[in-house]
Amino acid sequence: TRMDTKLKEVEAGLGVPVRGGGPRPKLPVGSRRELVERRIGELEDEGFKVERIPGSGGPKKRTDGREGRMEKTASPTAEASRAGPIHIDRQARVIRVYEKHPDFRDRLTTSLGEFSLDYRKWNYLKSPFPACEPKDGNVVYVNSDYPLFRSRAYGRFFLRIALTLTVMTADTKHQRELGRDILLEWANEFRDLVD
Repeated sequence: TRMDTKLKEVEAGLGVPVRGGGPRPKLPVGSRRELVERRIGELEDEGFKVERIPGSGGPKKRTDGREGRMEKTASPTAEASRAGPIHIDRQARVIRVYEKHPDFRDRLTTSLGEFSLDYRKWNYLKSPFPACEPKDGNVVYVNSDYPLFRSRAYGRFFLRIALTLTVMTADTKHQRELGRDILLEWANEFRDLVD
């Protein structure tokens, strides 16, 4: 059903195990938070109740003045939050969203390390960085207008390659131009893969 597909998209978008039979959704490149919020809004329209839990579910501070580690006496809410950023109860038609859960952060691990992704839009044809632009530390701006990232089947694959290529060729002007030329050629060569 359409509703089950939306539930699977929410789960797959956050990397949590997808429940139920049928095909697994493939998702376009983009912000996890935006994908989840869009689908949750649609599910609310279909009768699901959404509960937003503001805390992260992390360990609590000691209030008794003693030193040392605090014993784990987490609440059921905290335990669920540690398990994943959302919990979907299909029977009760309730979606619990743990707002500050670390899995809402967009990250990508490559052979070059782990990168925090920040999704932006810019004209890929006129930029020295058509697909991704490295920033301070391990932050990378991702151009959600880069055509190959729109592919539901291969978008994440192209993102991984584009990010790696961009980071590897960002040091000098000649390297950046080489990386740019390759990414523009790919956008043209593989345009038929965008669904």
